[in-house]
Amino acid sequence: MPAARHLDAAALAALRQEPLEPKALLKRLRRRWPGLTLPSVLASLVRLNRRGLLERLPDGRYRARDQ
Repeated sequence: MPAARHLDAAALAALRQEPLEPKALLKRLRRRWPGLTLPSVLASLVRLNRRGLLERLPDGRYRARDQ
């Protein structure tokens, strides 16, 4: 399993490319870490959201905020 900071960085990079739902983000990150689980991706989304780096869209997708 990746360290939280590596997972957060990879999730943020993916969400900068295009808005994704949590399950779609999981599929993308599993290319790099095959054993990744949905709860770990959700925890990463929570950490990024608390730091103000994410924006939730009305359709349930997340995207990186413009900095």
